[in-house]
Parts: sequence; structure tokens; C-alpha cells
Amino acid sequence: MDEDSYSIDGGDGFNDTCANHQEFKKGDCAGVWCSVASVVICIIACLAIFGNILNIFVLTSGKFLSKPHVYFLTSLAFSDLIIGVINLFAIYPSIEHDWPFGQLLCKLTNYVREVVLEVSILMMLCLNIERYIVISYPIRHRIWLSRKRCKMIIVVCWVLTLAGKIVLFFDDVFITEYNDDVYVCVTKYERNPNVAFFSVLVVEIPVLVILTLSSVKLMVTLHLANQRRSTMLAHRSTKQRKTSTSFKLKGDMKSYKMLIVIATITFVTLIPSLSLRIIYILKGCETVRDRFSWALEFSFFWLASFGSFANVFVFSYMDKNFFKCLKKLCTRCNSSADDQSVPVRPRMTSRELGGEIPEEAVHCSRITLLSDEMKMETISTQQTRVILLSTLSDNK
Repeated sequence: MDEDSYSIDGGDGFNDTCANHQEFKKGDCAGVWCSVASVVICIIACLAIFGNILNIFVLTSGKFLSKPHVYFLTSLAFSDLIIGVINLFAIYPSIEHDWPFGQLLCKLTNYVREVVLEVSILMMLCLNIERYIVISYPIRHRIWLSRKRCKMIIVVCWVLTLAGKIVLFFDDVFITEYNDDVYVCVTKYERNPNVAFFSVLVVEIPVLVILTLSSVKLMVTLHLANQRRSTMLAHRSTKQRKTSTSFKLKGDMKSYKMLIVIATITFVTLIPSLSLRIIYILKGCETVRDRFSWALEFSFFWLASFGSFANVFVFSYMDKNFFKCLKKLCTRCNSSADDQSVPVRPRMTSRELGGEIPEEAVHCSRITLLSDEMKMETISTQQTRVILLSTLSDNK
């Protein structure tokens, strides 16, 4: 290798690009670009870990959502949390340009990342279907979406995804290579293009299409449900009609806004990465190397990880009840901390009471006697009123 060039070697942060095993000149990823890449990886990893831990804590502690909704959101947050943990392995390689974690972790991090990204898409699809059933079948949804069935759906999604991606783990798709005194963790889909092609075109892209169609179907269902509500409110008074319509419009705006954000984040984050992966499979890394710059490959790859913490804001932070539950939990934590910080006065023993009684104890006993006397006076006053009322009624 020439003195003015070096190898970009990365962990999970550079695995999905052909840049792992090609040579770049210093202008491609030197100085500012490498610093920006490292900062981006750190920010995404920290936000994904902190945001999803907070999300799981609030979802499991609060009771502001239905159980099926909580189960799917918790599974989504857990998969996004795993993405954040895996991204931690990319921080050191992005700084030192070396993969020090060995062959096993190279395979494991890439395999787990493939699994959790697909599980995230499936969980978003389950959330859309759950909302559609709740709106279209408000009476039957409790039977169709029972707690047991929702848990089984989540387990099936995880098991099928783990089994479907296991070939990539045992095959030579994720490997480490020794390149000029450094180890690189490389993704080579061209070694087994059939499995990668099946994963992208048969699983991931159809799920995205179904997710889009279900979102559109949900929007149409919401619109029709609102029309039915307006016809039912037609016979009511004008004031009641205006109030109900205002609540209806607010609910519609929330639902439409949520769906727009979901669809936008899903396509913006996943479509570029999937498109680039298809080019890897069909044309190989040489074509990508000739047509795409390192910065573009890096941006496409990390857009897929961007949704790992963006989903927290979409599904949780846009709900006012989430903030209420979070505020209650913070208040409980503060109150428990204050209780621990205040020293507890030990109880007085019989020996201490037999001796000299402290002034504070005398003061407390006086307050207790005064409160007892006030209670007795209140009771006697009430009894006097009852006697007077009964006497007046007898005289009449």
C-alpha cells in the first residue's frame, strides 16, 4: 500500500459496504470525514440505547395503552435497543480503522443486526394491523388480539427471522480479512447471492410493501369511521355536534400524523440501504466501488440504523400519556430519593421514657391532646345539633 493511502477497516459501522476491503486515498476518509463518522456512530448508539431503555421502562410501568399495543411496542423497542448495543462495536473500528474483536464477533454482530432490522419492520407491520383491527372491529378485537395471541405472534416473528438469517451466520458472507497489518470485518454477499437475494426480495421488500398498503388501508378506514360518526351525530344538538366534531378532528389529525411519520421514516431509512444491497448482490462490489463514493455508502448504511431511535419518538414521545407516565415515574424516583436522604429518628425505648422526657416528645403529646379535644368538641356539637333538630320537629 502506498504511503498516501490506507484501508478503511470497520466493525459494524463499515460492514455493509465494499469500502471495508478497498484502498482509499487520504481525501476519502481522513481528518474531518473520519471524525464525523465516529461522532455519528456514537450519537446513534447512545440515543438508541438510552431512548429504548426509557421506552421499555415506561411501557412496562404505565397502564395508558392496551396490552397488545404495549407488547408490540416493547418488542420494537427491544429490537432497536439491540441495534444500539451492536453499534457500540463500530466505535473503536471507526477511530482506529481496525477490527480487533475476531471472526466470531464479526459474524455475530452482522447476523444479529440483520435479524433485528427485519424484526423492527415486522413489529411496525403488526402495529399497523393491530390499529386497523381496533378501528374496524372494536368489539371483536379483544378476542382476536388477546394477550396470549400477541405474545405468540411476537415469538413467531423472532423465531422465523432468526431461523431465516442463520445461513448468513454459518456461511462465508461475514468474514474477517488480514489487510496490510490490520484486520477488517467484511460483508461479501456475492459469496452466497441466493440467500441474500431471497432475504431482500422475498422477505424485506414485500413486508415494506404490505406495511405501506396497510397504512393506506388504515387511513381509509379512519376516514370512513369518521363519516359514520358524523352521520350518527346529525340528530344531536348543534353544541354537542360541534364538540364531538372537534374531538373527532383532533383524533384524525393525530392518527394521520402518526402514519405519515411512520411511512416516511420507514422508506427514508430502509429503501436506500436495500437498494444498495441489491446492487451488491447483482453487480458485485466492483460496480459499487466505481459508482458510489464512501460518504454515500456510509450514509445509506447508517440511515437504516437511524430508525432505531427515531421509532421511540414516533410511537412513544408523540403520545401525551407517555409524558404523563414518565412524569409520574420521575416523581416517584425523586420522592424515594428524598425519603432516603431524610434521617429517620430512632424510636425511644422504655428506659428513655422512664427517665427525662425530651421537650419534643412533650410538644408532640400536647398537640395530640389538643387534636383529641377538638375532635370531642366537634362530636358534641354535632350531637347537640341533632338533638335540637329532633326537638323542633317534635314541637311542630
